[in-house]
Amino acid sequence: MSREIIMMRWICGSLLLAVGACTSPREEVPTLPSRSASPVSPEAGAGSIEHEDFVALEDQPWTERFMGRRALLADTITIEGPEGVIAHAAARADNDVHLRSVRTTKEGLLQEYRVRTDAVASQQTSAIRGQLDAWQMMALQRLIILERPGMTTVRVIARGDVFFRDPATGEEQRGDALEFVGELDK
Repeated sequence: MSREIIMMRWICGSLLLAVGACTSPREEVPTLPSRSASPVSPEAGAGSIEHEDFVALEDQPWTERFMGRRALLADTITIEGPEGVIAHAAARADNDVHLRSVRTTKEGLLQEYRVRTDAVASQQTSAIRGQLDAWQMMALQRLIILERPGMTTVRVIARGDVFFRDPATGEEQRGDALEFVGELDK
């Protein structure tokens, strides 16, 4: 099956899911405990765990660059961003056809998804589906999500027969490599 047919099926399916999500009733999302809430009481005594202050995700700066619906298809897709990028990015992998790993590297927290070389599956079912905010992505070989502390941008780097489409405008881009950068809001 050609890449164009796969991409068109994927775009149509993503748009149908998006329309369904827009018309479905929404569930209330549970909230995190307040910053002042401590999981350990002060009366716990010696050996108790000290509560560390944390920055709630909604308090962290983020970019609007990836909020509009877009579709991206490539052999390899890398998502790089600052602390909290993992809350905005997602990947769906099938253990029968994908390998996944999560590890800490000198660059930061690395999540990697690869198509298994021993998997017997069609190109359509072996692709790794990913998302960054509203952007839908499909990596045919490898998807990487890298959380780099201290970064001030969010980058999506696509390599290997890249196809990008904005369904709202019909804009399309193709190439061996494309890079998209979003600056963090101040």
